[in-house]
Amino acid sequence: MQILFRTLLAVIDRGDCKTNGKSGGSPGRKKVYEHAFTSTAYPANARLFIHNELTYTLTPPKYIFFFCVQPSAIGGETAIADSREIYSKIDPTITKQLEDRNVKYSRMFIDEKRLAEIDPQNHQLAKTWQLAFNVQNSKEAEHLARQVGYEDIRWYPNGDMYIRTKSLPATRPNEKIWFNQVQGWDPRIAVDVKAINENLHLTIHHPYEELFQYYPQGCYYGNTDEIISYDELKHINDITWSCAHNLDWKQGDLLWIDNFQTAHGKRPHVDNDQQQRQILASLADP
Repeated sequence: MQILFRTLLAVIDRGDCKTNGKSGGSPGRKKVYEHAFTSTAYPANARLFIHNELTYTLTPPKYIFFFCVQPSAIGGETAIADSREIYSKIDPTITKQLEDRNVKYSRMFIDEKRLAEIDPQNHQLAKTWQLAFNVQNSKEAEHLARQVGYEDIRWYPNGDMYIRTKSLPATRPNEKIWFNQVQGWDPRIAVDVKAINENLHLTIHHPYEELFQYYPQGCYYGNTDEIISYDELKHINDITWSCAHNLDWKQGDLLWIDNFQTAHGKRPHVDNDQQQRQILASLADP
């Protein structure tokens, strides 16, 4: 297992880039080895929306490396989409709005002391600020949040943390390249649960709506407090998935993504006792 981790880092560091050590404040990621982290924790039966990595921060990474320690028993493909193609297919009126006005991301992190109460079955949707920023002290968490690019930070008496980013671009500057993850910050899209294959006759239900009363999040236009509408976000979600192609993982596969050109997501999957999906991620810059 450790050899696989070292192999991953060796391949990265031999190239024209260096791992930057960021987990990006991404909730649910756990450091495994040096600059290698688990990929974003997400319910197995949900598909993870198509997105460019860490676009809610001031310094998104140029490269992402994914390494397959263990593929899932069924499904779990990583979906990859060309960000130029996405840009070309999104309704131009939506694109112009986002380019002219930018975007702000907001969300709530709960205090880990409340996690067992809120999500006793660990659906991996209610996220703690302790895990997101890998600290136990609220002052440290706030300091790290401001470094990443969060501007509006509020603390609640129960220990929960509300954050909203600065105004950030939704496309690559001066390029016709989609570069954001706005649709995934609407709970109705973020918990888009789909069966892997109709032939499997899977019926899986989770109390997502109950969880999201503790997990409000949303995207706003960057020059105002106007929230981006669900219809706009659904259109974006539909288009990004229509541009996606699946990578079917094999054990030992290493995937190198240019985050400035390519978006990614995850298909739903099923694990069993012998085979549980484990994909590691490492972020790097030139």
